Amino acid sequence: IGRPRITTQEDDNLIIDAAFDVEEPTSKKVRGHVPSQNLNVSERTTCRRLKDAGFRYCTPLTKPLLTLQHQQHRLQWTKQVRNQDWNNVIATDETTLRLTTVHRMHWQVPGNRTVRRTLKFPLKINV
Repeated sequence: IGRPRITTQEDDNLIIDAAFDVEEPTSKKVRGHVPSQNLNVSERTTCRRLKDAGFRYCTPLTKPLLTLQHQQHRLQWTKQVRNQDWNNVIATDETTLRLTTVHRMHWQVPGNRTVRRTLKFPLKINV
C-alpha cells in the first residue's frame, strides 16, 4: 500500500555500501558517494534506506584522550585508594555548560559506535 519505491534492492545496497565507505557518513555524504549516475534520490530517501538497514543516526562516543602514562597513573591511584573508607566522602553533582557546542551526528551501525577522543579541558563552565 502506498507509493512504490523509487529505488530497487540493488540501489538500496549501493546506498548501504556507500555508507560503509564514507567516514562519518551523513545522508548528504552518502548520497554524493553512491557510484551509480542513474540513481538520483533525495537525502530523505537515503535516510530511510539507511534506517531500514539498521543504521542509527547518533553522536559518536566521547572518551578522554589518555596516554599510556595517564592510564598507568590512574590504575596506580585506584590501587592505592581501593581500601579507603569512602563513607565519609561526599560526591557533588555538577552541571556542565559548554561554551562551544559541536554536533557531529552521523549514521552508525549498532554495536560498532564511533569513538571520538576528546581533550580533558574543553571550553566549558561547571555550575
